Amino acid sequence: MIKHTLLLLACLHCLIGCNADISVQDEPNDPVAQEYPLAFVARPLLNEDGDPYKPELAAPEQFNPGAQLFLKQNAFAESAERELLAEVFADEPYDVKDLVVSPDGDTLLFALRPPELADVADELQPRWSIWRYSRSSDTVAPAY
Repeated sequence: MIKHTLLLLACLHCLIGCNADISVQDEPNDPVAQEYPLAFVARPLLNEDGDPYKPELAAPEQFNPGAQLFLKQNAFAESAERELLAEVFADEPYDVKDLVVSPDGDTLLFALRPPELADVADELQPRWSIWRYSRSSDTVAPAY
């Protein structure tokens, strides 16, 4: 048992001693390995009241502000990521769900509900709509 522990510690010491930097920086693309961008929706673990977020499966139209749409350079943990709707809504809490990627990977479609408007009646509040993000033109706009 002690031999195995010493062997494990020796291996760890050798690996740490190499001081290899495996983090992902903005390096030129590898001509052999193919990397694909990763799009995802991030949502806070707690809602506005501080309670754990629990989606209402029976009410998919419910507005749950705080979601963000991100695009990462690739699937590595340290790769660069960018919030796609930050310029559109600034610091306003919006909701996004049902993200779908086109077969060629250039277009993202998603359901988005803009932030609620202050002092506006419920029937005049923004509604859910389909939005499109194009990677080739780097634009976000309603899909209609």
